[in-house]
Amino acid sequence: MLYPTLEHMFTSKDNGLFKKYPPVEIWTDYTNEKAFSEYLETSFYPSFANPHSKNYKNWKMVHPVISSQPVNLQMKQNAAQMMQEDANGFRVFEWPDLKRTRPETGIIIAEAKEQTLREAAHSMKSGAGMTKAVFPKPVGYDNDLIRALELALLGARKYAKSVSHLDGKVEIRGAGLREPAEENKVAKFNRTIQKRLANFNITEIDTKFPKINKSFFKEIDN
Repeated sequence: MLYPTLEHMFTSKDNGLFKKYPPVEIWTDYTNEKAFSEYLETSFYPSFANPHSKNYKNWKMVHPVISSQPVNLQMKQNAAQMMQEDANGFRVFEWPDLKRTRPETGIIIAEAKEQTLREAAHSMKSGAGMTKAVFPKPVGYDNDLIRALELALLGARKYAKSVSHLDGKVEIRGAGLREPAEENKVAKFNRTIQKRLANFNITEIDTKFPKINKSFFKEIDN
């Protein structure tokens, strides 16, 4: 689809998807859809595209995932965990029942399942005689649907943890991602603390602070 078609599909005031299903977060393949990712962010926060704004290039709604082999592996591991049954036979993700789905939607679901089965890891030599897992696009086939599903499941993980067997979080290293948007001033405070501690030998910082009253943030602003 062309961008104007997608724009109408998402943002139409009459029957756009964003009107019917207001998004909390949007996860995109930034490697292949850089311009469209930035367009989506700007449609929610126009200051993102304003070089004179403090929010210039500050992602809030869109989570742009930059593709790399480690990122691809972690996305597939996350999707596999969500699709597999736990000890009680519970799955976080269930494929829709084709018998209860519109025919045009069923075709897309069936293709997504086929793309899932075609995805496979291959070994590739790296430095010092080591090998690493790579996920080349199957020759002669698309993999857009399974890629989109993996992005959706990555974004849904933190919402599913409270009602599922998932534990821990998937850490995407080298993806240029920020943690899902918190309340703006809390996020600003967290980044400030991290910057101040950046020169210390600290490998992990827990920035999930207890709720802080509004007067505290007024002091920060001043």
